[in-house]
Amino acid sequence: MAKVPGLTFREALEYTTQGKKDAVITVGIIKDGEMSWTVYGENGQELPQQLHTYEIGSLTKTFTAALINKAISEGKVDMNATIDTYLTLPEGKHYPTILALLTHTSGYKGYYFETPMIGNFFGGRNSFCGVTREMVLNKAKSLDMNRDSYGFDYSNYGYAVLGLVLESVYGTDYTALINDYVQNDLGLTSTKISEHDGDLGNHWDWEADDAYLSAGALTSDIADMLTYAQMQLNDPRFTPCHERLKTINASTESYLTILCAEKKKPFLADPKFLKYKGFTVCDEADNGIQLWYLPFSPDVEPPKFKECARHPHTDGNGYVLYYTSQCPFNAKYVPIVEQTAKEHGISFRAIHIETKEAAQAAPTPITTYALFCDGKYLTNEQMNDTKFLKLAGQ
Repeated sequence: MAKVPGLTFREALEYTTQGKKDAVITVGIIKDGEMSWTVYGENGQELPQQLHTYEIGSLTKTFTAALINKAISEGKVDMNATIDTYLTLPEGKHYPTILALLTHTSGYKGYYFETPMIGNFFGGRNSFCGVTREMVLNKAKSLDMNRDSYGFDYSNYGYAVLGLVLESVYGTDYTALINDYVQNDLGLTSTKISEHDGDLGNHWDWEADDAYLSAGALTSDIADMLTYAQMQLNDPRFTPCHERLKTINASTESYLTILCAEKKKPFLADPKFLKYKGFTVCDEADNGIQLWYLPFSPDVEPPKFKECARHPHTDGNGYVLYYTSQCPFNAKYVPIVEQTAKEHGISFRAIHIETKEAAQAAPTPITTYALFCDGKYLTNEQMNDTKFLKLAGQ
């Protein structure tokens, strides 16, 4: 499939804001050392040049990393030390280094399910709201990262742990630490941990003692973000961070991959967005699930599905569900469907995929949730009792 040319800036802007009356997008540019910015609204129309407060999401991680770098320069943290040097954790286990957490190579998952996530889902809140320091620390106590090395795996949880490390070495809470650092050390006076007081509304919910603040809770405006971008380009305080990033980039794969389909499906990426970003289809399974990839160089050999994923099929009769813990709500709904099937005399078997090897050997390209009936793939859409009974014709 030929690569689809990317949209121009104007085309992308109009596509993103089409018919969205509440759209407020601020775009900043640094050119020849000069900073400028423009605010756009519905259908890409220019709005008055007013500073707006945005949640900057995972850019928070770059500030957390910078604060760790400051702690290293002050002799408070050794980036090659394991986290049990700074946190009270059981002896006799293997823990990741600070460097591994910073570079997402610790082996930690993106996150680990905690009970508050259920209420957050149904309440439409930020998934990590109410996940406390104690919960994150207890999970770290239960894990044993016993491999010699792990590949890159983006981890919100890892940065929550880094927040705990910072609190430990400085003896104060992350919110106070990061607010002081960004406002006093960096001079970014409009950047702070979210207080739900921005002018645009629709803020993520956070609690004061949430452990995931260090992964995504900062807010800022375009003036501060342009200044910060300029720092990333020229400020020697950030040079060590960039050197480590070069090392990770050199050791990772030569492409990015993602699952999609020709038309948008539940819980899968939007193919229009992937085309805009330069992704192309490199393989397709019998059930229409496609493997898309973005190569980092023109001579990269496209990846392919394994045969078991390309031809989704299970043996035997009845319903078979393959699932992982990637979606936290599987922990609630899979047992409900199991019990519902049992009560109605429906043959149903759930197979929990818990390792990378098991995922790679699964008879499906989608492992988060893949439901089969009499050997045939049905859907990747999560079932509750009502949906399942309707699907089963009862």
